[in-house]
Amino acid sequence: MKKIALSITGIFLIASFLLSGVINEDKPLKGMWNFNMVKLWEVEEAGKDFFVSMRIRSDENETVFVADQKNFKTYIFDKSGKFILSFGKKGEGPGEMKRFGSLYLENNKLIYYENNRVHYFSKEGKYIETVIIPGDLTPRLFIDENSFISAPRMNWEDPKGESRCIIYNVKDKNKKLLFEYFTYKKGVARRASKKSRSTFSFSNSSITPMLVLAYRDNKIYFGMNNEYKIKVKDLKSRDEFDFSIKRKEKFVPGVYKNEILKGVNFPADVKRQIKEGLPDHFTFFEGILIDRNGNIYVFVTDPVEENSRKIDIFSAGGTYIYSAEIKVEKGLVIRSSHFSNDKLYMGVENEDGDLKLVKYKIDIPKISLRK
Repeated sequence: MKKIALSITGIFLIASFLLSGVINEDKPLKGMWNFNMVKLWEVEEAGKDFFVSMRIRSDENETVFVADQKNFKTYIFDKSGKFILSFGKKGEGPGEMKRFGSLYLENNKLIYYENNRVHYFSKEGKYIETVIIPGDLTPRLFIDENSFISAPRMNWEDPKGESRCIIYNVKDKNKKLLFEYFTYKKGVARRASKKSRSTFSFSNSSITPMLVLAYRDNKIYFGMNNEYKIKVKDLKSRDEFDFSIKRKEKFVPGVYKNEILKGVNFPADVKRQIKEGLPDHFTFFEGILIDRNGNIYVFVTDPVEENSRKIDIFSAGGTYIYSAEIKVEKGLVIRSSHFSNDKLYMGVENEDGDLKLVKYKIDIPKISLRK
């Protein structure tokens, strides 16, 4: 009887250990990691077009796809940086979009989200199909070509900000709840008159608390970025583990709030209402990535250094191993970045506002400790 009790206790302790949180001090175990960035090539134009904005994706052959929301086109380059072709057209016909949305790459298909429509193209830019999805869903990540994770950054329709993270399949239209959470409510302002009511919402990842998500190998990594804590679940919504850093908050000066609201086209009274509700501390992180070795990259919020991005690197089990940084020359601004194995692609803007696509070779950590 004692042996059975001991066995049960042992199983319980193992299960508790596997599901327990890893609390890290704000000091990486192995110090700084050097990516040893080596520039392979850069391009400033695609055919006769100059870049205005960039969302970058790449495939296993290092073919690069750049979605430019302002030019309303996707540009394709080979691994050496040679321009291949571009495609994209504004409109409402087959293969056309009224609003150029987010770009994803799954199963050799380019996928675009636009309002309540998901558009599919081949990697050669040929239109395949358009699928209508429910209007209350917002794709954040595709886990395969037919299934995506929906999780609103803000939910101004619900007074409490109650929101749901779900998996939706565009073929069988099945919804599966992963977890529930609360979105930030103070970035919303409302105006009412006798004739109409208006709702205004504002978010900025450096200051507005929002849910940050990542996916790899049947695991979902997520956390509200006003707290340095990231949880991991499998696709059946079972908890795997969580990890955190004991890091101090950074104060947001009032001038920074004025700066981020400067270009927002809201009425003055709405801006005042939103500014009064903005947090007094910066968020902790703005993105999560899992590399091919299972290491977890957390992109740290740093609104001051525009020519660099700081990254905390954790083992596959959530232990804080390295701090790292990607950096370009002073005077340049990193507008977008995309990691793919040992390659890094960035959209870099110079002082004249010219945007170029740059490809680097990098060294990535080989650690993948499950502890």
